[in-house]
Amino acid sequence: MSTQDEALKRLWYKEIFENAYAMMNEPIIDGNCGALCGYHCCRRIDLTGERLGMYLLPLEYEYMQIHACPLLGRISEWRQAFIDGVYAGWLELMKIPIIKYNTLYFSMERTEMDNILKQYTQNGWIK
Repeated sequence: MSTQDEALKRLWYKEIFENAYAMMNEPIIDGNCGALCGYHCCRRIDLTGERLGMYLLPLEYEYMQIHACPLLGRISEWRQAFIDGVYAGWLELMKIPIIKYNTLYFSMERTEMDNILKQYTQNGWIK
């Protein structure tokens, strides 16, 4: 692959990530979820001071159980805009081949181990 092609690919990936993060930029619940856990998931960006939201990347759901996230038992309070944004953001991220491969790999592994607590599709929650 040429240097120019590599540069174009990096720009395309950057655009995908920016689009995905914009889609996922929704509060998980009405109110301040950080107040429930002492801001465990939300950290400040050093340069701007802006608070980061919580993104469910591979293995983050398990990371939240480890840390007893109070929102895991309150899924009924999750805002639909948050759920839809995370879903749309992941569809966007999966345009990048390595992310798609990684996500499919972990999804197949979870399916084989029957380790999926909840799954969201275009048609809503299943399982």
